[in-house]
Amino acid sequence: MTICLENMPWNSYSIATPYRIVELVKEVDDEHFQCCLDTGHVACFNNYPVGDAVRTMGKYLKVLHVHDNH
Repeated sequence: MTICLENMPWNSYSIATPYRIVELVKEVDDEHFQCCLDTGHVACFNNYPVGDAVRTMGKYLKVLHVHDNH
């Protein structure tokens, strides 16, 4: 089983951005603890392109939740 943390659309959450999720996953350092990228949630941050989010998660990206906000 793998647990994947998903980015959230609210900046007030401590692990809202892909960067913060990757930091946590690296800290836990367990192959069963990875990342899920939600493209619609990334779009809520106007200055964070989806491509950058994918590159940020890199090898830790295991699930891609694709949707838009329109």
